[in-house]
Amino acid sequence: MLHSFYWRPQIKKFALVTPAVSIHEIGRAGPFVNITINRIRGGFAGFETRALIDTGSSIICISERIAQQVGLRRFDRAAVGVVGGQTVDCHVYGGRIIVPDIKFDEVIKLYAPIRGPQRSQTVILGRTFLRYCIMNYDGPKGALYLEHGTRRFELQEDWDG
Repeated sequence: MLHSFYWRPQIKKFALVTPAVSIHEIGRAGPFVNITINRIRGGFAGFETRALIDTGSSIICISERIAQQVGLRRFDRAAVGVVGGQTVDCHVYGGRIIVPDIKFDEVIKLYAPIRGPQRSQTVILGRTFLRYCIMNYDGPKGALYLEHGTRRFELQEDWDG
């Protein structure tokens, strides 16, 4: 039996995210999408990078280094739960996430761990991003489809070599 319902996730002080992983591990995990991170009101060219789409994460994670480079405004601090039951202190920023391939441009809360490796330019897009999108996975084709509005973008499964 199929059930249809509408669920609107809420950002809470305690959210579940995946633990930090190295660039090599993320390179095998995929899928990625090209994004730009910018200030809420712009005024900056933006920081372009690839972001990992992670359905297991409930929030969007960036590095403190990215937040400082873009000049994002910090407005809160939160304890974030990670896999394994640990918590990580994070700064909470307001920022604009832009995904040109699907014409996505929204102001969203971004979480940056206070401690840990800051060399990483990795961005993890969790369900606070995905709640705006429709995502379909076609196993036989090895393709993930990401839709926002009338734009559809195909991400090929190139991460498992």
